[in-house]
Amino acid sequence: MKKFTAVLLVLVIAGMIISLAGCDKDVVYGEKSELIQYGSFESSVAENHWKSKYSSATVQKVTLSESTDSTHKNVGKITAAKSDYAYMYQTIAVNNSAIYRLTIDIKVTTVTSSKEDAVSVRLSTNVHSPLVSIGSGDNQWHTYEVYFKVADGETADLMLCLGSETAKASGVAMFDNVSVQRVKSAPSGASVLKIKQYKAEEAGKSTAGVWYDVLLAVFTVVLCVAVYVAMRRFYAKESESGEDKALFGNSYVTLTISLVAAFLVRFLLSYFVFADSHLSAHLVETIKEVGKVSLDKVYTTDVTAAPGGMFIMWAVAKVAALLKVNTVVGIAVLASAPAVLAEVVTVYCIFVLARKFGNEKSAGLYSLLYALLPLTFTVAAQSGYEISVLTMLVVLVAVMLLDKKYVGMFVFSTLAFLLTEKAIVIVPFVLTYAVYMSVKDREVLKKVCISAACSLAGWFLLSLPLNVKNPLNVFKVYWDLTFTSQICVDNAFNLYAIFGLNDGRAVNTAAMVLNALFMVAFGVLVICLYFKNRHRAEFLMLAGLFMIGVSTCCLNQSAVSLVPGLAMLLVYAIVSGDKRFYALFVAFATLGFVNYASLLNLQSAFGTAHVEVGFGAKNALLIVGSIVAVVLTGVYGWLAYKVTINDDHREITPLYDRTGVAFKNWVLRMMGKEAL
Repeated sequence: MKKFTAVLLVLVIAGMIISLAGCDKDVVYGEKSELIQYGSFESSVAENHWKSKYSSATVQKVTLSESTDSTHKNVGKITAAKSDYAYMYQTIAVNNSAIYRLTIDIKVTTVTSSKEDAVSVRLSTNVHSPLVSIGSGDNQWHTYEVYFKVADGETADLMLCLGSETAKASGVAMFDNVSVQRVKSAPSGASVLKIKQYKAEEAGKSTAGVWYDVLLAVFTVVLCVAVYVAMRRFYAKESESGEDKALFGNSYVTLTISLVAAFLVRFLLSYFVFADSHLSAHLVETIKEVGKVSLDKVYTTDVTAAPGGMFIMWAVAKVAALLKVNTVVGIAVLASAPAVLAEVVTVYCIFVLARKFGNEKSAGLYSLLYALLPLTFTVAAQSGYEISVLTMLVVLVAVMLLDKKYVGMFVFSTLAFLLTEKAIVIVPFVLTYAVYMSVKDREVLKKVCISAACSLAGWFLLSLPLNVKNPLNVFKVYWDLTFTSQICVDNAFNLYAIFGLNDGRAVNTAAMVLNALFMVAFGVLVICLYFKNRHRAEFLMLAGLFMIGVSTCCLNQSAVSLVPGLAMLLVYAIVSGDKRFYALFVAFATLGFVNYASLLNLQSAFGTAHVEVGFGAKNALLIVGSIVAVVLTGVYGWLAYKVTINDDHREITPLYDRTGVAFKNWVLRMMGKEAL
């Protein structure tokens, strides 16, 4: 077993190195390679690569649409009813020593502005040096060719703009055949624009955001340590008295306090802090777009998501219309409702698990810990429905697996995959466990086969209301979401970020394939460790390792990808009582919060500036955080090996000394002195 594990580990590391090579910017962005994806706007997935930015609700629409012109069938179109600004953009990788050629077709139907650059093509947020400027419209298509160099930075946003912060405009502008290529040199007589990018990374930061980040990061550690110390003290009291009382005298009172705390913290944070931010405005615009049509036509809009996600957004839009809620704040709060309610269910599950595998007091402590954990309540209040609902479903799958309830396990796995393509990370573990139990117990085989078949059929049938005219479209949706929107890192503490591959940099097909092979090898390695002891709790620990390993070492990860794996890690810490895995949970929870809260601060979630930035490729916090994340993942893997292969367990022990005395003794031991 050890030799087999070593061979698989070598394959995993080799796959990681090869994937990194496939994602190297010099390979992906060599000379004459196209830096813009879907610049002709012909594909139905083009909207996944072109992001949009609105200044306010006065800008009606930034969209990809059909054109009546036979030579330009699909275009990027910006319409502004009143004088303001909006743009669509795509992030590209640039080299300071290289020359680039931009070609683009632009048609300005009408424009009203006092400036000569009412319609423009720009790099990043540099409002002083547009690559192309148009001051009036003639309702004709014109082709523009520009050569340029970028003086600093490794990435830039190519922005197609109608108006700007300094030159607001109204009208209609269309763009097509956008191309940026690296060339050896400019043709004779052609001038090369030297663009110095505006450093937007610090523009969105606010004092409130810094305080939110620092204070709640410290609070995360203090909360987790306090829960750990309290748990040890309660264990000691229980062993002395033999009584197992609830944290607040009664189990129902304790559970109610935990659930109310979880709900209030997330709801109040959503309403008073995040609902009025420009980040919420983007989500609201997406929800409005989906809500304009009937349920069977949601995939005709410019929004692409898994069927469950589309249904949630459509339902939120319809509820908002029914309640006559039309403000950004109101719709944003409604949009956070699924996440907030999902978090309440997760807290309930944690309470039940802790009481079943621990005692009454540990149930209260663990449920309060999750209810008040800054990472989880920030994600629920700000990031939308997806991650919090997925985390709830992952925890429910864990509960079903521990109780050997195969039907429930398949039902919640199906709902998770219906919600988001990201749920693919739990599928190998559900199938492995189901197959193993079927082989072990023939009576289980029939139940598993029926459950699996019904789950697959249920997934397809539940997607039908959204794909009535083309039922097979659901397979295309998942394919596009999984394979056509791959990026290296989206501002996550991740292995690829260490090498400067952040800012949504796209990857080539080879890198995607190699990354998929790495995930398969990693999954096989993790699953093989289960068969040493065949322990269900250890299987959950290994599932958590795989999920966290994917979030820290694989492509296409965001700042919130860590959360479902973190919840699985907490479930194992609760079930096993192993203090080392609880310490890992504390480390990942703190690191994940610093990652997400710092990103929100950069994006002006706490301030008044409207900026679309993330961590720079050389951001010190991103690089250091990524190194720590990868190291912690390695520690997790090492502990998983020790538990499964060597049966090495370290349970949380009772603390009989007073807290102050215990702390002094710990300090003395750290100093090499004799304890009191």
